[in-house]
Amino acid sequence: MSPKDYVAGLKRAKQRIIDELPAISEEIAVSTLSIVKDMAIEEGIIIDGVPGSHQSYSSKLINTSLFAGKELNKGGESYISANEKGNWAGFRKAQGLSDGNVNLAYTMRMWTGIQVLRTNQVGLGRMETIIGAADQETRDKIEANVNRYVGNFFDPTPEQKQMADEIAKERLNQIIQSET
Repeated sequence: MSPKDYVAGLKRAKQRIIDELPAISEEIAVSTLSIVKDMAIEEGIIIDGVPGSHQSYSSKLINTSLFAGKELNKGGESYISANEKGNWAGFRKAQGLSDGNVNLAYTMRMWTGIQVLRTNQVGLGRMETIIGAADQETRDKIEANVNRYVGNFFDPTPEQKQMADEIAKERLNQIIQSET
């Protein structure tokens, strides 16, 4: 490839990046959300992006009648029947769910109700993609959990930000390589 062809390819790549920037921004935002969500479900939520700030389920005993109607399977029903007092961790464990760190994934409704809401241009070559609740139920769940755990459990950790940066670099490099 001649230097002239290479420069022409770089110009095409630049224009493609500009044209595709809203979609690229959304792709990176969704990938970052997936990284945060997957790690939260597997390891527990992290508050304000601070590594090691996992939240544990309370061991405080309460009347298990408060769990009535929230059972996902027979294990939950049995837990309520067998125990006058119990806790959420025990209720989850009886149903075959994780009882360690809080992962906000009991029904998965909150996590599945989060999506890209909009993408805005905030400067030359700069985009901002807003992710949030798709409906009122999800908004209510997010708000209640932010208040309960006193912090933002959507903030990525430095490691998660690095993973998202790698996704962005890879996407931009694909465009550059395809045009040069």
